[in-house]
Amino acid sequence: MGWETSIFRWLGFGRHNTTPPSLVPGEVGELQLDPHGNLKVTVVAAGVGPPMGLRADSPATSWSAPSGLAAHGTIREAPCLLYRVFGSNEGPAKRWIMLFDATSLPADGALPSFAIPVVEGGSFAIDLQRTRPFASGLAWAASSTPGTLTIDPGACIWLNAEYA
Repeated sequence: MGWETSIFRWLGFGRHNTTPPSLVPGEVGELQLDPHGNLKVTVVAAGVGPPMGLRADSPATSWSAPSGLAAHGTIREAPCLLYRVFGSNEGPAKRWIMLFDATSLPADGALPSFAIPVVEGGSFAIDLQRTRPFASGLAWAASSTPGTLTIDPGACIWLNAEYA
């Protein structure tokens, strides 16, 4: 076996096949090329199947539909599983993005399921390795204090979440 074979097994290589391979979970496969030697990539639309790394029998997911910058919002008004959440704080002060097991905005003093500190002009991304269940629904709010909710009606947050 020459060095070329050894190095390409380590780096990976592509092959043109008119019929794509059929792999089983955990099996290593070759990169697939088109007839011109370009790498073939298939993109699956969001909501078609489970997020990457989850079993095929996991529920299909949906993305929240933010309508712009807001101080709070409701992602889902029914039980759900949270996969990931990301966004940004476009306001002039640090805020805590709080997620609640609720169907709507809770009152000041409410304890969040979890909170994400975000500096002014900062962004955040939480990709949960396992889903996080919300038994009632999923609501969020920008708080001016950590620990418990202190609603900041002037907050400018953009937030998007993937859930099932």
